[in-house]
Amino acid sequence: TRGGGNFTKAILYLDSNNNILEEFETAIEAAKRFGISKQEVSRICKHQRKTPKYNLIFKSEYIEEQRLSVRDFAA
Repeated sequence: TRGGGNFTKAILYLDSNNNILEEFETAIEAAKRFGISKQEVSRICKHQRKTPKYNLIFKSEYIEEQRLSVRDFAA
């Protein structure tokens, strides 16, 4: 099977303080939840929307940001 790329990555839905509200295994799941296309979910996660309706981020990116911010505090 062909790799789904960005559509198979885990996605997080965050509130305005970047707290996790929901987690989705794929962009397809998130798209169904919000009634938008998986392509739109991917665009939001790639920061290609200036004012996205939903605060969505790839889980891997969120984890990396958390790891970096924790390291800043530890320094």
